[in-house]
Amino acid sequence: MTPTTTSRPRALLRVAVAALGVWLAVVAALNLFIVGRAATDENVFIDPLSYLYVVEHVEGQLGTPRSLGPQAPFVPRQADAGDAIAPGDVVMEIEGERLLGPAEARARVAGKPTVEVLVFRARKDQVLSVVLPAPALIDALRSIDKTVLVVQVTPGGASDRAGMLPGDIITRINGEGFSGALDADRIMRTSQVGRVSAYDVLRDGESVTLEVRLSAFGIGIAALILFLVGGLYIVSGTLLATFRAHIKAAYYLGLGWMGMGFTIAVLTRPRRTLPTWYVLTSDVTLAICATLGVAFWLHSMKYFPRERPGLVARRWAIFGAYALALALAGASLAITWTAPFNIDFLFYRGTVIMLAYATVATMRTRRTYSAEDRQISRATSAMTGIAVGFTLATVAVSLLVRRPNAAGIGAPIIQIFRALLYLGVLVVHLLVIGRYRLLELDLRIRRNVQYLLVSSAWTTLIVGAGLLFWWWMMHLQLPLPNIRLTSDALEVLPTPVDASRRAVIEKGVLIAAAVVFAYGFRALLKRGHRFLAEQYYQEGYDYRRATREFSEVMGPRMDLDGLADGLLTVIDRLMPVKRAGVVFVQGDRLVSSKRSIGFDTSEWDVFCTGCVEDAVGVLRASRGAEMDTEYAPPRLRLALRRAQIHHLYPIGGHNELRGVVFIGEKLSEAAYTADDFAFLGVIAGQAALLVENAFLYENLAAQERVRQELAIARRIQLESLPQRPPRVQGLEVYGVSVPAQEVGGDYFDYLDGNDGHLAVMIGDVSGKGTSAALYMSKLQGIVRSLHGFDLAPKQLFVRTNDLLGRDMERRSFVTVLGAFFDSRARTLTVARGGHLPLYQWVAATGAVRRWLPRGLGLGLTASELFTSELEELPLTYAQGDVFLFVTDGITEAHGMDREEFGEARLITLFTTLATTRTPVSGIVSAVNAAAAEHAAGAPQADDQTVIAVRAV
Repeated sequence: MTPTTTSRPRALLRVAVAALGVWLAVVAALNLFIVGRAATDENVFIDPLSYLYVVEHVEGQLGTPRSLGPQAPFVPRQADAGDAIAPGDVVMEIEGERLLGPAEARARVAGKPTVEVLVFRARKDQVLSVVLPAPALIDALRSIDKTVLVVQVTPGGASDRAGMLPGDIITRINGEGFSGALDADRIMRTSQVGRVSAYDVLRDGESVTLEVRLSAFGIGIAALILFLVGGLYIVSGTLLATFRAHIKAAYYLGLGWMGMGFTIAVLTRPRRTLPTWYVLTSDVTLAICATLGVAFWLHSMKYFPRERPGLVARRWAIFGAYALALALAGASLAITWTAPFNIDFLFYRGTVIMLAYATVATMRTRRTYSAEDRQISRATSAMTGIAVGFTLATVAVSLLVRRPNAAGIGAPIIQIFRALLYLGVLVVHLLVIGRYRLLELDLRIRRNVQYLLVSSAWTTLIVGAGLLFWWWMMHLQLPLPNIRLTSDALEVLPTPVDASRRAVIEKGVLIAAAVVFAYGFRALLKRGHRFLAEQYYQEGYDYRRATREFSEVMGPRMDLDGLADGLLTVIDRLMPVKRAGVVFVQGDRLVSSKRSIGFDTSEWDVFCTGCVEDAVGVLRASRGAEMDTEYAPPRLRLALRRAQIHHLYPIGGHNELRGVVFIGEKLSEAAYTADDFAFLGVIAGQAALLVENAFLYENLAAQERVRQELAIARRIQLESLPQRPPRVQGLEVYGVSVPAQEVGGDYFDYLDGNDGHLAVMIGDVSGKGTSAALYMSKLQGIVRSLHGFDLAPKQLFVRTNDLLGRDMERRSFVTVLGAFFDSRARTLTVARGGHLPLYQWVAATGAVRRWLPRGLGLGLTASELFTSELEELPLTYAQGDVFLFVTDGITEAHGMDREEFGEARLITLFTTLATTRTPVSGIVSAVNAAAAEHAAGAPQADDQTVIAVRAV
């Protein structure tokens, strides 16, 4: 759980923090403005270390080298042995004592043959210890009361251009004397920028007047970078501590950033000649920020990024940090305000001490983190360690070489590098906060903004490198060979060519080099932008490539799932998006793709179930125009927002909606443009025809599956019917069933052909096709099962009706006719359940008789009525008699004129066939052929089944 502040009046606290941030920013900006606007002669002068100035060369003996305590800024802390003093030297000590003027010097050396003298030779940046004859020393000294000593001259600056050197003694500025360094600085700054100022100086014991044209120092690159980095710290810390004051980690980290940011921003300080109120205000603010800023940052490390057990256990660390910070701030102010010279660097020494303390206090505490917390804090700890280590290292180096400067911050190049390190610390902290959503913050920068920043930085880098190269080329001295090119020959001369000809050659070479490097820089710039565009998904659309890839990916795909997969693949390649999915539309039918981009399988299924139907309806109402989800109806808009869908793009064909592409945010995180919609239009247009073909292919495939299944069913049904006639003594039997469709509802079967007994069954299920075939198959199974119980014909029909009627639809029924032959006794029993009559051709008379016993169709009525209406009819027959069984597909066969074949034609045909002793197979074939001929080529309307039985 994130620790939070307790019992603080939040509103007042936030106002106070915001006001503090504004105050620090204003003071830092004012400091930079004063530094930039101040006139400067671009040198550094200090009060002389004494008023004794050497004007003559005096030989002596080597003195004693030794270390010195703090003297003044830019004065070495190591005295070397010297054997002479020279004009321009400033005497620091005589016999270990600092003296003010020649009178004190004479009194000090009186009666001594030799004395040891310590002198500062500013021109060579040396402190020398020399043993000299006392009388010669006194004669070589001159008083330099009310002067300043130049210790540093900025190369190329105003003083350097005027010829000023380190070691010069400035006695007057514009004819005006001064009391010391601060007064001289005041006089210098009151001079007008751009005007010539007269500097009276002593150099090597002689008076010289230098004309210095003062220039505005402006804002140095190092100072500007430090201010910007410090400003970023102040702004970031203020926002963090103000808006997350309830979180301890954020609150203390923000205060730490504010304090350190101000310290960094004012590293470049103006000279202390400004009004007292400003000096006091800026000193107090800097003293507090330079020390308490580190203390607050250390305090934040107790909670950021997570609570650190090791630092929590060290209770002394936080209390000690605040106590030390306050002590250092007070000491720095006291020493700075009472020192005889400018020692602003003491404030920064306080910062260094606090950094060293924080390093010791946090040592080995990171190990107490969990593995996850160590992973989170790795980047911030590493970057902070590098920055702190570099700061402490530079200070240590300056102490070792004993060369601190006024600000204690090193050369400008070191300032710039240190500023970049401090900026890196801030950036890394913000990146870690954004990546892991720490401190209740989401600091992620959108990818399109990242691309804009990175591409701009790349352009700036290349342009800067080009300008730098151009500047280098301007000052390049080419080592050209001594060659002279004439119209006749190329000559190599032993002596250099004349200047004019050499200038022409140099220009030619430089122009050629400039052209080559210009093309090189241009190619490098374009290559870099192309690489960045690929990394940030900012590439433009190549419609030829899109068409080619679409054809390659979609070519072999004919099914809807393959089409959706290919479509999403093309979109993902050419317009990478975070989320996408496809739904195809066929009338009221919606087909969701199995594949999606950015969705989990279950999430995509839930999305399709929840709002796809509404989205299709909205697109249909908008006549197939693409739609931004912000313009969708409220309920649909909320669902699309939750699914992170930004646009609906239709797939249309022949003025019909064929599908919808659901598009989320692009991976580039840029807004959708006209080019994006044009690309989607090209893809959707090509996909529309493929979607229609896919639906057609799907329908054809379904039809083919049904056809194959029906063919299988037909084969199974036909194989379930008797495949060969039974062999029964005294009977010839043959039967055929011809379905009107792939499968039919006609039924015939032969039961029990042993011992001269044979039951011939024929039936007709109402209707045609698959349902009739299923009932026929069920009927066949029931009859065969019940016949095994040796039931009488009536009982067989009654039991069959009971079993079949339980599951049969109310509008369905079955007609059945059964003839139970006993070939030995030449008798048969006929039972009929609503079927056509049994036809018997009697050989003795040559006539056809119709046998039509009572009976209802199976499945029509309850068992009682069915039983009461069912009649068994016993018959006898003689040798030569022929029996004919048919279904209504024969008698009701009709042609285009709707005239049925009829029972009369059937009886006539049957009589003819039986009279001519036509085999039973021939009778069956002839009846089927006659019915087909009567239909005159019209499609078969009903199933046709014929069975013929002859007594022999």
